[in-house]
Amino acid sequence: MSGWILDDFGYRGVLWFMVIATAISLVSVLFLVPGSPVREARTPTDWVGGDLLGGGMASILYGVGKGGQWGWTSGDTLAFIGGGVVAVIASMMQGVLQAVLTQLAYAVVAQNSRVMRGTAFYVDDSYTKGLLLFAGVVAVATALITLVPKAKRLDEAEVGQAV
Repeated sequence: MSGWILDDFGYRGVLWFMVIATAISLVSVLFLVPGSPVREARTPTDWVGGDLLGGGMASILYGVGKGGQWGWTSGDTLAFIGGGVVAVIASMMQGVLQAVLTQLAYAVVAQNSRVMRGTAFYVDDSYTKGLLLFAGVVAVATALITLVPKAKRLDEAEVGQAV
């Protein structure tokens, strides 16, 4: 089927077919597959842990996949693999990380061993999650900077190349 789509609509047609098929599958799973009877009704989904684990594994796989091309001791390879390992370990230690960040926030807002008035926001769980989200966004953005291609100077560009 993908050959027919590729011949008639090009590679973009195949990608759009995959998007549509994924959307139909997601809707089907949400409405047709019953929930697990083992799971409690109020068990929250661990989005931060899932993002750390998935992003860490993707980073490791990307580093290993590009290691032969970049060189196994290059900074890019080691950064992707090392960053992925750190993210996977962080996903396992997320509860510890939240406790440490909460205590760090407490230490930052404390003055002379007393909490300043109006700064009791650190005890709220949403503050810790927001801080973790911000730290994660900064970490991912910092890692993605290495993927930005460097522009060639005009005297280095060849005919037909984008500058």
